[in-house]
Amino acid sequence: MNYAPKFCIALVILILFFTSSVNAAGSKLLGTSGVTSIEGSAGGGLIPWAPLGGYATRDELGFSIVASEVDVDDYNMSVHGALINFRDRIEFSFAHQDFYVDALSQSVRQNIIGLKVRLFGDLVYDTLPVISIGTQQKRLIDAGVINLVGAKDSSGTDFYLSAAKAWIDGLFHHTSFVNANIRYSNANELGLLGYGGDNARSKFLFETALGVFVGNNVALGVEFRFNRSQMSKFLN
Repeated sequence: MNYAPKFCIALVILILFFTSSVNAAGSKLLGTSGVTSIEGSAGGGLIPWAPLGGYATRDELGFSIVASEVDVDDYNMSVHGALINFRDRIEFSFAHQDFYVDALSQSVRQNIIGLKVRLFGDLVYDTLPVISIGTQQKRLIDAGVINLVGAKDSSGTDFYLSAAKAWIDGLFHHTSFVNANIRYSNANELGLLGYGGDNARSKFLFETALGVFVGNNVALGVEFRFNRSQMSKFLN
């Protein structure tokens, strides 16, 4: 089978504008919840991470909202969403994606509802890493795109297993972290080109993120994510 996965690489720069009192209010360290991924789940921007969003501890509720924008020569991508963290155990998220293609003068919009459950472990204080499972239910609003590109469905569901660990005295004596995911998906290009196709088979895909805090409020890192297409016309 001539399946040729593609991958995305994102440089992650987290600038965390919080005072030390945020960290003192609970047991979570600043930055350990990441930010919000383009699919709404807490993560590094490109992929979800195992830790749940916000700084809620086991006796608290946490909530965050996100608005992000990418504007380059050929397209514009905007994401708006929100998530809620129940007692650092369950995370619910929602994201609305608007992908505008200049050449087509058309937007492809998608809604994503996410659920993430922390199974066990702790990012910093436990010997075991944080282990979480998650799912993302995705639905295209502009379903006509599936006829244009030859996809099978306008909706699909991803499932993933995620693990993450941080070390206070890590790389060059700075706090360092790593996250790895295994995702099961039938999405074409994050789902923006629909789901399934004439080459339709769901696949296990690998994702990872690596980073290091270079200061109290700044982290530098990189994320890798494989994309795939199940339509013969897009396979190399």
